[in-house]
Amino acid sequence: MPQKKERFGYLLVGLIAYLVLGPIAREILGDMDGLILLITLCSVLVIGIFSLQESRLLFTVGISMAIVAILLVVLDSFQDNHILKLLALADIFLFFAMSIWLAFRHLFDAGPIDIHKLTGGVCIYLLLGLCWSILYMYLIWWQPEAFTGIMPDKPDNPIYWDMVYFSFVTLTTLGYGDITPATTIARALAYTEAVTGQLYIAILIGTLVGNIAGRLRR
Repeated sequence: MPQKKERFGYLLVGLIAYLVLGPIAREILGDMDGLILLITLCSVLVIGIFSLQESRLLFTVGISMAIVAILLVVLDSFQDNHILKLLALADIFLFFAMSIWLAFRHLFDAGPIDIHKLTGGVCIYLLLGLCWSILYMYLIWWQPEAFTGIMPDKPDNPIYWDMVYFSFVTLTTLGYGDITPATTIARALAYTEAVTGQLYIAILIGTLVGNIAGRLRR
């Protein structure tokens, strides 16, 4: 087994692979990609985050949440049930949120900032983008007109990856403008994500600079 601190590296590789290969798999496999990618992502998160914990309870909770998400996606693939989709996304959102919390605990542990903690910081940043993409999905189901530049009613439209794309474009304040928020709540979510992304980077860099300055004074 790798050391605990090294598992952030496996998590980062898994998240990047998910974000890069996910849209490609969607184009090649169509609807079949959902279960395959979900199993892969949940496995990476369980290994990379929940195995960092000494508590067996937290590790068990993580595995249980991953299994529930996979079961809901499997059932939805057979029944195409709107409620199952909502439940699956809710479970995945909680899974991501708990992963962020656990990663934060290790990121701000006592001790100098090293490459492993920086890797953990990048993982948190990517998980934040994924969390917001799920919030955008819920908003679209509630307000189909929430965004312009997407076609949620088009058959087999990979709208989830549209929202992942929009989320990371917003998180990094890149803002291409091809997808734009059109309602008050959509705009509020978008600017909240943008501010969160900028504050997170500022705090992370500030912590790094403070740690390095403290070591140089010794």
